[in-house]
Amino acid sequence: MTDTTDTAVQDMPEFTEGICGDEVVILCDGQRMSISNILAQLNAGAAAEARVKELERQKPVVLPHGYKPYLVRSQTTATRAAMTSGGEWLHRDEVTSAIEAAGGIVKDGE
Repeated sequence: MTDTTDTAVQDMPEFTEGICGDEVVILCDGQRMSISNILAQLNAGAAAEARVKELERQKPVVLPHGYKPYLVRSQTTATRAAMTSGGEWLHRDEVTSAIEAAGGIVKDGE
């Protein structure tokens, strides 16, 4: 897993304060910000914090036990593959159920 913390911090704008005439101004990456831009940045930060708290409250996904294939030979039928527990293969329906039980949303891919 790649740690993106350093990259995320580098991508964040730098806010500073400065003096323009006889008033104090807030700067974003060296550019003066209007009050509406300041409020938008504060609201975006609040929304991001709320999303982080929401994600922290989610239950973990408990994956089902895995399966492994084995061959079944019978006198009446041809050899066929079957699955038994203890392997690394997961059944799609069981994984979907585990994600949904944890409050996640599953979308079918193409």
